[in-house]
Amino acid sequence: MASQRNVFAFQKGVILCTILATIAAQDPSVVTDNNATIFGETVDFEFAEFAIQKKVDVYRGIPYAEPPVGDLRFKAPVKKVLTGVYNATHFRPMCPQVIFHVPGMQPPLEAQDRSEDCLHLNVFVPQSLATPAAVMVWIHGGGYVDNAGPSESLYDGSALASVGDVIVVTIKYRLGALGFLSTSDSVSRGNYGIMDQAMALEWVQDNIAAFGGDPGNVTIFGESAGAGSVGVHLISPKSNGLFARAITQSGTAISPTLLETDFEQMNARAHALGSLVNCDVGGSEKLVECLRDVGVEDLVRAQGQVTGIVGDNERAFLPVVDGDIIPKNPADILKDGSFNRVDAMFGANGDEGMYQVYLAHREWANQTDPYVSKEEFEALLQARLYNYGQLENEVLMESIYFMYTDWETAPNPNANYRHGFSQAFGDEMFVCPTETYARAYANSGATVYRYHFTHWPSKSFFGITWSGATHAEDLPYVFCWHCFPRLNWNLTDTEAKLTMNIIKYWTNFAKSRNPNIPDTENTRTDWTEFIMPNMTYLELSTESKMAAAVRATECAFWNDFFPQLKALTDVDVQPTKHTSKASSVCMGTASLVLLSLMVAISM
Repeated sequence: MASQRNVFAFQKGVILCTILATIAAQDPSVVTDNNATIFGETVDFEFAEFAIQKKVDVYRGIPYAEPPVGDLRFKAPVKKVLTGVYNATHFRPMCPQVIFHVPGMQPPLEAQDRSEDCLHLNVFVPQSLATPAAVMVWIHGGGYVDNAGPSESLYDGSALASVGDVIVVTIKYRLGALGFLSTSDSVSRGNYGIMDQAMALEWVQDNIAAFGGDPGNVTIFGESAGAGSVGVHLISPKSNGLFARAITQSGTAISPTLLETDFEQMNARAHALGSLVNCDVGGSEKLVECLRDVGVEDLVRAQGQVTGIVGDNERAFLPVVDGDIIPKNPADILKDGSFNRVDAMFGANGDEGMYQVYLAHREWANQTDPYVSKEEFEALLQARLYNYGQLENEVLMESIYFMYTDWETAPNPNANYRHGFSQAFGDEMFVCPTETYARAYANSGATVYRYHFTHWPSKSFFGITWSGATHAEDLPYVFCWHCFPRLNWNLTDTEAKLTMNIIKYWTNFAKSRNPNIPDTENTRTDWTEFIMPNMTYLELSTESKMAAAVRATECAFWNDFFPQLKALTDVDVQPTKHTSKASSVCMGTASLVLLSLMVAISM
């Protein structure tokens, strides 16, 4: 290891020979491998509540692929081979996107710079690390359209590295049309963003030993679309062998709006994009050739217009079942067991859908208890729920309405349906697809842990007081945002302890596939494995506890009942316009189909 990791000093200079001459005396933040000398800088990290102070060697903006520009736009990434001396002391530009911004925080300065030359990664190595060390590779979320620039600050790996004694790698990948445009043929197959991620994982396999890491002990983890990406790598044969463990936070490859199974639909969207930038020029080859010459900012603006055409509850450019990277529908892969068998941790949040209420009604941001009427509940279902607004089949929509109406309060004309919508969206999009993954992996013999994050934060990711444990509210705890003064993210003492617990759980799992490594400085709930039929999971909060069968009834509805109902209604019931009357469930042919299926499933 000493021959692989060579530590030198560095005094900043302008001339290369000056750099090489002064590398040998001071700063222990230079790593060499067979191809290049990479120098970064040492930063101080502090977790004040637990008296943790460490120095972390940080290497920023290391390229893992050639810039995907010109003829390389809409093509698989090409491996970057570094030579000579590389300055890894600053972040590189974000991938082209609409700038992501967390309410209540100033956008990081680096978020202002955007470039297609963005395929870089960052490495965080705590000093005095026992080697070879476990490695955690973070894949950011953002709906496959944003979040790659501000993530440099929001997803600083210093806390995980320092508290957990692991090496953390954060990566960027192509987004939107640049990352996922597909013409449904060999001209542009799509999934370029997923290919970028896989190439970054290959870089880790080839180079992380030089940083003191163990290429055989790599955990990939991500949130939202990042978790969806992890879900893709779990089922993609192209990713086999690139990691040993996985953690998904609120997302899977079977989550609605995080995967496109209709290749022809993606082709139509590619041509729709072309028509918006004067590239409506014929077949796939001419279309893509023209799109390669379009200015990147014009392309980003146009892809937003395509999303508007598709609808608010769906993204225009997504990972697609292409027969190669994703060989077939991931749901079928999970059923037949042909996925990559690694140990995994799967989870979601308790109030996932509240952020959708906020996105639909930003004027409610300053309210303390927004009121969602029965009519608004149905409007939100229609606009935001994938399997509601898309289908326009009365019996299907009424089944969802029935499932998520609180019938104990429904007779009250002033009943608030906000919670019902939040649960409907969260179950369909995140919780129940996660359950499918957890069951498939547990049945395969893998070590599986399941969690459900239910803590209502004192400061919300979305800057509102009524969102509960909604989407993304786990991120400040996983990455210890309050440990970084620049983020201005204050927490209570109990939340600081929750942060410590989560970081320990995540990093312990990465190191040993067991989140429960004894820790004399902190007391945590013992977390037992998720196995069938017990289905135990950790309710993750300031008062964590073990429970069983998270959202069991609701997930039986989405994973078993609803698909069978859809299959029946596709044959027996013609699509109709929703009447917004729950009583219609008890009327007509639709009600007979629904009733017969309910009886059949219950027997």
